[in-house]
Amino acid sequence: MNALHTQRGSTLVVTLIFLVLMSLFAISAFNSTGSNLRVVGNTQARQEAMSAADSALEAVITSVSQAMENKRVLGLPPDFDPVAVSASPIAVDINGDGTSDYTVNLSTPQCFRISDHTPTVEITKEGLNPDHPEAFCLGGGVCRDTDWNFAATVTDARTNTTVTAHQGMTITLQLAEAANHCTPPTP
Repeated sequence: MNALHTQRGSTLVVTLIFLVLMSLFAISAFNSTGSNLRVVGNTQARQEAMSAADSALEAVITSVSQAMENKRVLGLPPDFDPVAVSASPIAVDINGDGTSDYTVNLSTPQCFRISDHTPTVEITKEGLNPDHPEAFCLGGGVCRDTDWNFAATVTDARTNTTVTAHQGMTITLQLAEAANHCTPPTP
């Protein structure tokens, strides 16, 4: 009976130790879940901001392309005002609820290259094909392809996430205007 009397408290001690260990595991799992939720939330905010920047860049590049095409159709010489592109921020609604979720700021596009060749123009017996993209170049001078870098920056006020997206675009300009915006090619 003496051995049974000494073991009475050991079950309580072992049970308390297991209870403390299980509590520590539960607290650790809770903290880990909270950290994972923050990581997922930050990743989602970054992806949404990147999507907003891409959406704004696509809208601007489409607008510039359409403006250049309209000038070509009207027979006007091509011109491009990079400062006008970045004049005002663009509001983007990511979730489609009708309210702006992000504001995208565009940097002034930078021309980083003028091609060293004249675009090929097809001339038939009847003359220049008016549907050719470079048809407007012959009337006012030689044209060159210019390569531009468009950059859009988004800062999310809720998470302080800042994302910058870049997109390139080739714009055909008359040589004189291309020289005003870009560095001429080096031989």
